[in-house]
Amino acid sequence: MIEDNSTKEQIYVATDAHFFPTKGFELACKIANAHEKSICFLLLAEDDTNLESSEATLSTWCQQNQTEAVCEIRFHILSVEDDFTDFMERNEAVNIIFELNEQSEYRNCKKALRLCRELRIPYYFIKSDQQVDFNKVLVPIGFLVEEREKGVFCSGMGRIYHSEILLMPAKDYGSRAKQNTESIQKLMDKFSLPYHIISAEKDSTSLTVRLTEDSAI
Repeated sequence: MIEDNSTKEQIYVATDAHFFPTKGFELACKIANAHEKSICFLLLAEDDTNLESSEATLSTWCQQNQTEAVCEIRFHILSVEDDFTDFMERNEAVNIIFELNEQSEYRNCKKALRLCRELRIPYYFIKSDQQVDFNKVLVPIGFLVEEREKGVFCSGMGRIYHSEILLMPAKDYGSRAKQNTESIQKLMDKFSLPYHIISAEKDSTSLTVRLTEDSAI
């Protein structure tokens, strides 16, 4: 349980060393244990103060919670000089999880969305009172060609967690969202995985999804 500076393909849990992200860590364990990936607590340093105290806290978290994970739990403090997006790409991050809580650095999703706007990996938001399960997964699908990459995510959730996949194509005048949905359907059909298609009420540029309590994303 040492500070990580090299291991790639990890599940990252964003934290600030003052608030232990219980639900974020629970979600990370569920994903990491299924895929046999390591977990890494990631702290974004705003300056050089209190780094020793933060390191001690993160190291203790790793030691105290190791029994919950199949693989190793690590931590990393991202210096102010290191770019977040570059770090995540350089280390081939599997995904990153943010627990939204008034007591933490991530009170809502605004800061996390700014950080992740250039990422091309899954990122999760979970609330402290939210149940962690993958029984039902809602997948909004827009007109961008990158939306087709959600097919790999959907098939993985279906195969590993036996999730009920709900595909939601945007209500666009054009056909690109529909074509992206059909591409995902082909991949789901390839693995004989069940899914449902539900209608969105908004187009790709304004599509917002209000998730039900048993949704995973």
